[in-house]
Order: sequence, then structure tokens, then C-alpha cells
Amino acid sequence: MIFAIDGTNWVHVLWHASGGEHVVARFLTRLGLIETAYAPERIVVAFDAGRTFRHEIYVGYKANRKANPEIADVLREVQAATEKLPQVVTIQETEFEADDTLATVARICRELGHKCVLASPDKDLCQCLVEGEVAILRGWKSARGQLFPEWLTAKRLESGKTGLRPDQWVDYQTLVGDSTDNVPGCKGIGEKTASALLRKQGNLQVIADQLQREIKDWAVRSVTVCSEKQRNTLYRFLTDGTADVMRDLVTLCDRVPFVADALDLNSAEAAI
Repeated sequence: MIFAIDGTNWVHVLWHASGGEHVVARFLTRLGLIETAYAPERIVVAFDAGRTFRHEIYVGYKANRKANPEIADVLREVQAATEKLPQVVTIQETEFEADDTLATVARICRELGHKCVLASPDKDLCQCLVEGEVAILRGWKSARGQLFPEWLTAKRLESGKTGLRPDQWVDYQTLVGDSTDNVPGCKGIGEKTASALLRKQGNLQVIADQLQREIKDWAVRSVTVCSEKQRNTLYRFLTDGTADVMRDLVTLCDRVPFVADALDLNSAEAAI
């Protein structure tokens, strides 16, 4: 089993939970709990690398976030500490985010037949879920050295609030956007409507084709689950190129360079 951890996310979570106190020690304690509880073959800790290819796609990407020099200092300290651990592979690739590295690790593990756990609460990673192969450890509570984990699998995702499969997740996020990353999505289309549309129609291409038919023929307008105003807004969104930009922003890159070399799983099949 390979554990891939979003180190940047963990640092932010620990920083806010502890008021900035003893973040490095708490981070290392978490790693120790993972190693003790699951004895993974590899532990990968990935960090964001600052400006990424997504900033070139959309100038507003993460423009809502203010830099915090104190957290930046702690991130460097945590990265330096993890790089000294022999059981941990630390990865930070220019132009990519930690989530992209985790998606790349998941892809390589699937190809080589290794089970993979992605340790992060970030909902972007739902697109990587594969039942029996890739699971997400969203978080946990611990007591007396024991972990009480919160797991997310492909089956649990589909049986959850949205009712969507992992292969529908990029389409879902394309519609609803991501406020934490300043990705707007389609104005006027909320989570409930996006979920209902995708459960009914399957994917965005089918939705676009259906909307085109509805616009031409009143007789089929009862098929979709959105209002007249939403229908027109959604059709413009899907046909004027905006949806393509949103999709590029929310789709994780699973071809981050050098991750296969860093994993060192001793197989030519892992090559990027």
C-alpha cells in the first residue's frame, strides 16, 4: 500500500487547529501514526509549488487567497523535516500542486497493481477514486495511539449527498466551481441542480446536446431538471468555451514529471 499525503493541506489544517503552535511536531506525529497503523510500503508527502499552470489558464485562480508569511515559514520547516525521514518520499514539482502529485501517484499505483490511499480532505481528489484500488483518508480522530479514520471510497461517494460516480466528478466541479480556489463554475447552478443534472443525463456533453434539442423544440423541455433561466445560462456556459476553462482548472494532472522516479517502485511500467 502507498500512502500519498497532501502536505500543504495538512500544514494549513494543523496551523489553524493549533493556532500555529508546534505544527512541525504535530505533522511528524501524524506521519508516525500512519506508519504504525498501516505500515505502508511508501509514504509520499507532496507540497504545492506556488504558481502553477492553472494560473496561466485563469488569471483569477486562487486570487482570493492572501499570503501568510508565517504559514509559509512553517511549510518550509515541515518540508525540511520530512526530507530527513528515510521512510518518506517528499515531492514538490514546479508548476504543479500537491493534488496533482497525489493524482499521479494514484495513477501509477493503479497501473502497477498497488493499493493507494490519498490522505487529504480536498474534494478534488474524488475524481481519483477507484473501488478496491484507490481510497481517500479525509481525516481522523486519535485517542491513546489509535486512529479512528474517516474514509471515502467510490461506493461511498456514489451513495453520498451528490449520488455521483468518480468519473462524473470533474463534470460536477466544472458546474459548481470551487470557492476556495476562486473557480466560479456556472453562475446559477448550485450543487443540488448540478448533481440532479448529472445523475439524470450522465455527463456534460449529453446535457449540452439535450439543451440544444430543448431550445429548438418545446415538446422536450420537460426532460431536464433546471428552470428556463438556468437552462439558458447553462447552455451558454457549455457552448461559449467557459466550461472548457473551468474543466481545465478542476481536472487534476496525473502526469507530474519525476513522480515515478521518486516512488521507485522498480518497474518500467511506472515511467511517465
